[in-house]
Amino acid sequence: MGHVPHRTLRQRRQGPRLRVVLLLYVVAPLAAVVWVGWFVTLTRVEELTERRMQEEIELVARALSLPLSRALDQGSASQLRLSLQATEGINRVYGAYVYGVDGNLIASFGIPPQPDDRQIPEIAAVGDRTGEYGEVAGRRIYSYFVPLTDAGGRIAGVLEVTRRRSEFDEYIAELRTQTAAALAGFTVILVGLVWWGHHRTLGRHVERLATDMARVREGDRQHRAELGGFHEISTLGASLNTMLDGIERSQRQLDEQREAHAALKNRLHRTETLVAIGGLAAGVAHELGTPLSVVHGRAQRLLRDTSLPDGTARHLREIRDQVHRMETIVRQLLDFGKQRSTDPHLTNVADVIERVASSVADLAASTGVAVTLDVAADGARVLPDPEGLDLAVDNLVRNAIQAAPGGAVVLRASALPDAVHIIVDDNGPGVPVAIRAQVFDPFFTTKPAGQGTGLGLALAQRLISDMGGTVDVDTSPLGGARFTVTVPSARTHMAQQDHA
Repeated sequence: MGHVPHRTLRQRRQGPRLRVVLLLYVVAPLAAVVWVGWFVTLTRVEELTERRMQEEIELVARALSLPLSRALDQGSASQLRLSLQATEGINRVYGAYVYGVDGNLIASFGIPPQPDDRQIPEIAAVGDRTGEYGEVAGRRIYSYFVPLTDAGGRIAGVLEVTRRRSEFDEYIAELRTQTAAALAGFTVILVGLVWWGHHRTLGRHVERLATDMARVREGDRQHRAELGGFHEISTLGASLNTMLDGIERSQRQLDEQREAHAALKNRLHRTETLVAIGGLAAGVAHELGTPLSVVHGRAQRLLRDTSLPDGTARHLREIRDQVHRMETIVRQLLDFGKQRSTDPHLTNVADVIERVASSVADLAASTGVAVTLDVAADGARVLPDPEGLDLAVDNLVRNAIQAAPGGAVVLRASALPDAVHIIVDDNGPGVPVAIRAQVFDPFFTTKPAGQGTGLGLALAQRLISDMGGTVDVDTSPLGGARFTVTVPSARTHMAQQDHA
């Protein structure tokens, strides 16, 4: 089978313009009816006109018949000529002729005729008035014959009055020209009125709607059609706007569903990761916990021997510190991987800040970091997992202290009507924008090898997320990193639980 070229929707559905359809199916039939009516009427008018022009000659002939009959009865040739010459002032008469009953020409006025010898005697014998078309001197004429009688009522001759046929034709031709011109003008005006009426009542409004739809098609999804014009166009514009609103709502719902699906997929992925890490942590804790405890205990007992050389004691302390670090890593793995079973109850935010500050005091002192507290949420309470909130904030503060050795860390707390903010600022190197989306991933760290596990921020983010809050990273006014913890206030948390 041969390939059939694909045609676009626009190509398939494009039809003639409405104004063209109006001209073809309304104006054209109407004009055709008018022209046919004009032709029929003109034919009738021509017949009536020709009949009227014939009647004018007949009236002239009847008016001349009486004096000519009297002159013919008296045998006065001069009177016949005078009577015929009376037609000279009648511009409709081409010629007038008097014949005897035998067909001989007795008197004439105008161009001499070419009589039919048989026709004149027949008219004289019958005595009827009649008219016919003929030819005189090469010109077509109309002749009207009237019998002339003597005093006794007997037919004494025949009068023929003629009129040129060209006058008939010229008059009728002029009539045709004038009526055709008038009808052509009417048709042009009709077409113009339909064209103008279509544009004013329909065309411009449809073009406006087409422009509106083109803007939407080009990406302006917020654009809506301007309502105007007569009822049908306004209804069409309103329907278009309703459709666009429906599409926008559907698009928003689809975007929300996609975001929810992506969030669910991300949570599923994180859950799978946590399950894997939990299994790994359990195995590591089981396999390494006891050996590490033995190594740590032996090193600690050996250090109690004061007789050990300084070098040996130093090596034992290094072994003890590294074992302690390994135990910390195992504990972080266990904290990150296990599912927490909590009993939420009211917790004062100021107490959380105090506990964390006390917990990190030794680390801050050992690294020369000044930790400053700024609590503007005294009395503000939240209803999360207290132990989890402490652990999350503790991890964030420790991370800040490690990032700014010899520098400064500020721990702030502030309360809003529906949430509580806990902010950790440092003056360390900060977090580049390019990796801010990754800093909460498990095992991702910017610290040198051996100085970080990549679990502290990930654990903090998971704990806060389980409380229904968020952790955001930004640039601190101190020049380093700012981590902002947002957790629902106690009132908001309880309202959410009631709504659920």
